[in-house]
Amino acid sequence: MEVLPKWTKPDGVSDADFAKQKTQFGAILESIAGFSALQLKDYASAQKHLRAAVEADPNNVENIYPLPSPRCLHQLPPTKSNGLFFIARAANLVTDPTPKIR
Repeated sequence: MEVLPKWTKPDGVSDADFAKQKTQFGAILESIAGFSALQLKDYASAQKHLRAAVEADPNNVENIYPLPSPRCLHQLPPTKSNGLFFIARAANLVTDPTPKIR
């Protein structure tokens, strides 16, 4: 994540495509960092990285879903609105409630 801002555009790639690619890579890296932090029970870092992933990719329910959990929310000032917001957002994004096996 530290080198992503220093990444230079390859020849033959438009500015718009390069910016989109950097945003996508950033979202992936933030998501990985967020889920790793959750596994390590570093909830403040998990919340920070998952929020950044959601900002970069606002329709990825896999990054939105863990945010209303008590593990992440206890790092915020105690407001139920944050949890309710992310619960509603995740529910709104799920179009097929059948779990998929990966």
